[in-house]
Amino acid sequence: KNCWGYVPIDKVATKGTISQYNNLNWPWPVVTPSGKNKADYIYSPYGRRNRGTGMHKGIDITTGNSSEINGYEVISAFSGTVNYVSRNEDLLWGYCVAITSDETIKDPISGKRFVAIYMHLKNKPEFFVGQTVKAKALLGYVGTTGDSDGYHLHFEVNNQMGSIYEIDGEEYSEAGRKSFNSLINPVFFYMDDG
Repeated sequence: KNCWGYVPIDKVATKGTISQYNNLNWPWPVVTPSGKNKADYIYSPYGRRNRGTGMHKGIDITTGNSSEINGYEVISAFSGTVNYVSRNEDLLWGYCVAITSDETIKDPISGKRFVAIYMHLKNKPEFFVGQTVKAKALLGYVGTTGDSDGYHLHFEVNNQMGSIYEIDGEEYSEAGRKSFNSLINPVFFYMDDG
């Protein structure tokens, strides 16, 4: 199948497979508070959109219960360096942080470092470009800023060191994020090989 996060067989050589990614031991990017429903429901999966047109570049994480995930902690999936920060809640992605993995965390397919992007945060990020963060560092809280139809975290990963930048509030994608074939289904980093 060519949608809902499945990788077409002709893309396996360039995009990798589940077994190549699930051994990286990344923490799940949303922390579930004690006594709350788990933030493990994928509201909108990676791949072809089930509404509208185009391809969804990441996964939208919720609990499956409307606004319950509001305010859950968002943490970094790996150690790295902040390469983009949005402090404008009206941009498409709202409050947002993008992180490039450190030199020790590289994609087994491309040999390049990963970039993870965390969108629609509730809070204005306090980070600055060039700041280093550790794995599990608190990045913010789940929100619904930007072009969002409810509380969720949009979590996106690519293996070409592509990120976001903006000019006068307009989105531009650096090479590596522009092409859907440079992106990876984030679920691959968390699936069992069994």
